[in-house]
Amino acid sequence: MDRSRRRTVLRHLAAPALALAVVAALPLAPGPAQPAAAAPPEFQPVSVSYGLPPGATVKGQFLSYNDFHGAIDPPSGSGAVVNASGTSTPAGGVEYLATYLKKLRAEAKAEGRQTVTVGAGDLIGATPLVSAAFHDEPTIELMNQIGLQVSSVGNHEFDEGVNELIRMQRGGCHPTDGCQDGDGFGGAKFTYLAANTINKKTGLPILPPIDIKIINGVPVGFVGMTLEGTAAIVNPAGIQNVRFADEVETANKWGSVLKLLGVKAQVLLVHEGGSQATATPTPGVSDCNGFTGPIVPIVAGLNPEFGLVVSGHTHRFYSCTLPNKKGTSVVTSAGTNGQNYTDTHK
Repeated sequence: MDRSRRRTVLRHLAAPALALAVVAALPLAPGPAQPAAAAPPEFQPVSVSYGLPPGATVKGQFLSYNDFHGAIDPPSGSGAVVNASGTSTPAGGVEYLATYLKKLRAEAKAEGRQTVTVGAGDLIGATPLVSAAFHDEPTIELMNQIGLQVSSVGNHEFDEGVNELIRMQRGGCHPTDGCQDGDGFGGAKFTYLAANTINKKTGLPILPPIDIKIINGVPVGFVGMTLEGTAAIVNPAGIQNVRFADEVETANKWGSVLKLLGVKAQVLLVHEGGSQATATPTPGVSDCNGFTGPIVPIVAGLNPEFGLVVSGHTHRFYSCTLPNKKGTSVVTSAGTNGQNYTDTHK
């Protein structure tokens, strides 16, 4: 990818600004990583800015993915390829994803950029037997190994109920099957965010609603959540004690908290998405022609501090600029099964 076309500015938070550009959803080809070539026309980056007065800049990078679904091994069948630019590229599985994340982090480090790796839910649930047979503990452990730092929950994180999700975060043996591999389970080293999953008794989120990462001295805030409609698509037995709040209301509430703390650069991790209109050949990542879906009205209601929205759920890959309350946000999704990633950086 030609770096001259992948530029963004993340302003120092002494000024109320967030500017982001995205290089999104590049298919992960099998074999050793090769030097990046110039992007084809359909892989154009998109950018956004909000209130950019003069000020210091910092170098940073967000790597993101979603809907991994325990794809420890490369997927098979129709889900084994990424269709783009009139070609089908075999891709997916944890080795593919890990190879490219490692490569991108090394490149960023060499150029003075600090990397934060984030997810948008459904890392577990609806998983192959190699993960599901062990209650998705292998997937959580692999997410730890590949350097995931923060992720929203998705609807599939609730497949085995709230208590099991909390075990995924905190660790401990399964209450029925114990520690099947004999070496214990330490839980996620990354932080699951569940801002809109509210305990009915306490009125509080079941897991942290926000996280703050320091990128070269500048705080960046993350708000994470699943779709409000989660209750309609998971087993009700496991979620009887929680409710799922409105995405826009929740995001803006916690975004305002971050702003009060002096964190004006904000990222929303939300397990809800959209899709482009179908076309032949497959639309480019940033075409966004006829883009529709629940993520559109969600973004439309967001405060402008949310310059980047990492979405998921629809298993599509895209990088679009969508209107928020007072400006625009970059909205990304990286497909499924570890086949793609998004790279957001200065």
